[in-house]
Amino acid sequence: MTTRHSQPEDSVRQDTDPSLSQPAPLCDDERLVLPFAKRAFIQYSTSPDGSKTQHLFYDDKEIEFDEEDLFPFAEALATQSHFIAGDAKHWGPGYSWRTVQPLLDSLLDAGVLRRAQEYGEPEPRGRHVGTTNPFLAPATAEIAGDWNNCPLLTKTLAARELPLAWLELVIPVFRVIHIALDSENRQVGEANVFPPALRLDRPIEWRICNYPGSRYRDERPMNATALRSMGAQWPQMMALLPWVRDAFLHRYPSLRRGWTLGGIEALATMVLALPTYLMMRVDDRISNGDLHPALSSLFRVTDGVRMVTHQMIFVPVGEPTLPVSTPMTSRGVYEYAERNFSFSSAHGVCAGPQSMIEDLLQVLIDGRASPEAEGVTLLPELETARAAIESAMDYGLLGLQAHAAIFSVWPVMTGCYARLANIVSLSADGAADGLRERLAQHADVLRRETHHANAAMRAERLAAYVQIHDFCAEGMRGEPPTPSLAEAAVPDSAALDSASRHIIETGVRKILQGESQPVIDCLIETFLTLHGFVRVASAIQMRINRILGRQQSALPFDLTLIDIHNRLQAGGSARLPFLLDEIRDWFGIAVTITPEKIEALAAEK
Repeated sequence: MTTRHSQPEDSVRQDTDPSLSQPAPLCDDERLVLPFAKRAFIQYSTSPDGSKTQHLFYDDKEIEFDEEDLFPFAEALATQSHFIAGDAKHWGPGYSWRTVQPLLDSLLDAGVLRRAQEYGEPEPRGRHVGTTNPFLAPATAEIAGDWNNCPLLTKTLAARELPLAWLELVIPVFRVIHIALDSENRQVGEANVFPPALRLDRPIEWRICNYPGSRYRDERPMNATALRSMGAQWPQMMALLPWVRDAFLHRYPSLRRGWTLGGIEALATMVLALPTYLMMRVDDRISNGDLHPALSSLFRVTDGVRMVTHQMIFVPVGEPTLPVSTPMTSRGVYEYAERNFSFSSAHGVCAGPQSMIEDLLQVLIDGRASPEAEGVTLLPELETARAAIESAMDYGLLGLQAHAAIFSVWPVMTGCYARLANIVSLSADGAADGLRERLAQHADVLRRETHHANAAMRAERLAAYVQIHDFCAEGMRGEPPTPSLAEAAVPDSAALDSASRHIIETGVRKILQGESQPVIDCLIETFLTLHGFVRVASAIQMRINRILGRQQSALPFDLTLIDIHNRLQAGGSARLPFLLDEIRDWFGIAVTITPEKIEALAAEK
């Protein structure tokens, strides 16, 4: 039996340090307690050689059993809230006190079990019931936002005007209608609205979560209001969902033989793109406040699937990230979410019971018909949505492509910070002391606050964006494929002619003539790579605008506009300054990067 903790090693060592006072030996007549036993759950994994491992998850602990004769022990343990220690002999064939005592001792040492006489009755958790949520900041917006008013919103919130024609490069397609209202006068993003500054105050009933598993009686409550609305719309939602799935598989027939992680993420995004397209297209647009609640509810519940798959691809916390091409099943998605606390957020837990989540996953991924949808005829509003699926899918695939292309700039920028910090740290130039200290601070933020902590993590992230971009390109209809994101990631293949490239390199070297060659080379390579991504992203966005019937922008996309995304996020963890701002302040270079050019001028003092 092996026990793992998700908490820091020092805290685990403190619990198990042999120098601390040792408890009395466990007796078979002692009563043991498994606090909040419904939080315990079992999963199994199979190794390449066919051997099975049992995993017992409880709070932040994972206990592995690789001996199959002990599997019944763990299965029984997960159902016990309290028991007499000696009774564990009856949980499996051939068990004796000599067999179970060391197992129980280990579980006591790990803090999974407690002695009843020392623990007493546990204090109830999850007391937050009613209309207030102490984990959710008060809403500050008074009027519902609409990204069709993009320039005004961004100027108000981020002090920069973003032309509507560049919207999906700054606001990811899967967040565009978070701020919109449905016909029940509730925002599509509910408590998760992005940006947080546009969340409205709406009455929500918050309740304790009593579902078995990682959410059981969590301190953070669940949104019972959203659950009631979703339950009322579920038959219509499950009747519409297969239409989206079938249209998606028509474009990706190979997925009928087995899903990949990237395929599931893309499919979930297509579901979100359907109501988004209906609210963002120019002709026959659904007005803010008129979206049918079946569509807003379908967005919310499917966004949970998208967030889990995103976590699997991009968030190396708890478990390593997985390639986009990883084979995946509905059961794999659910089990990952359960053991990695994906049903929890900073302010609440998922309100959907396991049966509802499994119904969604089986319809979406497995193609099974939901019993709730049997004999259901789509309402006129949903029939209109069904008729728009193909156009919405074009919009969704391009939107996901645009997100992958433009968000590729972040690992490049953080990589530039890391390289500069390393170069300057090796310099003996006393005049660079201020820059050395500041870059060291940035490197510390990279390590502690981001998922870009080292070169391998940045490379994995960039590779995932390239794979997502290429996957989306496979499913597009009609027009020629978008420019290659993989080629854009290589500075030598950036789309600048040799004369333009020479001008950039000469200009940067002239401005930085007092700097070391490694610093100059790092900055030039970064500028060229960023230009390649901007070029690809801009081309995708113009195709999005054509699909929506949206007017193109008279001004080219400028890379500095992406910093609006940072400014729209709520405060919290430390954040790196936008790279081009830092380069201007420290190196005196004012850099402009658009699809057509890179311009580097001496910054005004």
